[in-house]
Amino acid sequence: MPKGQVQKAIHNFSQFQKSATQGDVYQNVVNHPWAQPLVKALNLPVPVKLRRQQQASEEFLRGKALFGAAPNGTKTESNVSNAILTVLSKSSAKLFFSKGNKQQQDLMSASKQFPLRVLSETTHKHSALVYDATNIETPEQLSSLYNFYHNAISRIAEHSRVIVVGLTPESCKSPAQASVMRSLEGFIRSCAKEIGGKAATANLLLLEPDAEALLEAPLRYLLSARGAFVTGQTLHITKVSPTKEAINWRQPLLDKTALITGASRGIGKAIAETLARDGAKVILLDIEPCKDDLESLARRLGGHAVIADVSDKKALNKLIKDVQKGSETIDILVNNAGITRDKTLARMDDKRWNSVIDINLAAIQRITEALVDNKVLNVGGRVVCISSINGIAGCFGQTNYSTSKAGVIGYVEAMDKPLARRRITINAIAPGFIETQMTQAIPFLSREIGRRISSLSQGGQPEDVAEAVAMFANPAASGLRANTLRVCGQNLVGA
Repeated sequence: MPKGQVQKAIHNFSQFQKSATQGDVYQNVVNHPWAQPLVKALNLPVPVKLRRQQQASEEFLRGKALFGAAPNGTKTESNVSNAILTVLSKSSAKLFFSKGNKQQQDLMSASKQFPLRVLSETTHKHSALVYDATNIETPEQLSSLYNFYHNAISRIAEHSRVIVVGLTPESCKSPAQASVMRSLEGFIRSCAKEIGGKAATANLLLLEPDAEALLEAPLRYLLSARGAFVTGQTLHITKVSPTKEAINWRQPLLDKTALITGASRGIGKAIAETLARDGAKVILLDIEPCKDDLESLARRLGGHAVIADVSDKKALNKLIKDVQKGSETIDILVNNAGITRDKTLARMDDKRWNSVIDINLAAIQRITEALVDNKVLNVGGRVVCISSINGIAGCFGQTNYSTSKAGVIGYVEAMDKPLARRRITINAIAPGFIETQMTQAIPFLSREIGRRISSLSQGGQPEDVAEAVAMFANPAASGLRANTLRVCGQNLVGA
């Protein structure tokens, strides 16, 4: 064997050994060329590695996207289809509609305004399937949804996106239509389970009437690699006045200041890096033992490090005074700091209970309300709170943690209207199994189960949570209010 081939073989084997000992061991091994013969011989499942955002300038959608709409959905008066097509037209994807659909005439009319072409070729793979279901009014009309996806779903590419746009059931004009719009959740969740093996995602956007002008931020996010670990989820879009700011989609947070708690490592660190990448000035807060990591991160990001304990009320008052003294205000607040103190309920002492409730829940309330009351959080600001899927489903040995994280969701829902008076939005993110130092400490078998019980058959990365935070923080995301978005790969835990 030539010397070059020997060196390449040695290098490949060393990379194989490395992949077999770090991170998601199973996924790394079965996706490695050295393991392919064994994988094929044993017919092992191979989770497709997710394609995540690599740089801020990356296109939000490429390839070939297929668009469809319920009958009459693309007539001139259908602003929803127009809004969807406007967003799709800003991507580099080639846009198609299916030949022979009942709404073909309407789509032909729309194609004069947008770069739509008839899908004549049936061999290419779709990078996205986007459907406007807002005109469906009866259960019988759901057949149009079925026909569109039935004919196209087998031709989706790896890492593709399925998006359905509907109306919020509460806004529907009849019980029949409300039931149909609620049924879209069942459709999208099942679809997500069927396509997850391709690292493909399926999600639902539900609009209040006349809220289509607020579609762009969540639609771009769900179509892009930023939303790679979000699937089987629903986002509700409320009708509010859209921002008058011109959005730089490569750096939408320019001239914004973000405060992130628990920012020195793991998810908090990824949030800081992502918001800074998107243009924000970052203020990073964490406790004294994390000082070195926090200050190093702040220097690298050109931000400001604050050493404080979120459970310390005096430290909170000092933080507010320091910010006001520097003539600074905050546009984005990310309540990320949290702890675990696990024990079964019968063996849990009150110290474990009280510390988790205080830091994970009460501190969020204190910080948010103090910043709002002292007008440190600007009008038009964004609040994002980190919850957990265990706050939705509960978890053995985590009554304190699950209680606190469920409380976070309740707090977000309750604070929506009070904050809306100052045009401040508040939303929650519920991460699932995320690859962090904390999850690396979980026993191997439990860790593997945690990874495999999602539709994407793998754990998420801290940047998956961070990308969702950045989406909620976007000035164009003013219609996203009181949502709880699960960033979990459609984990079987929870609803």
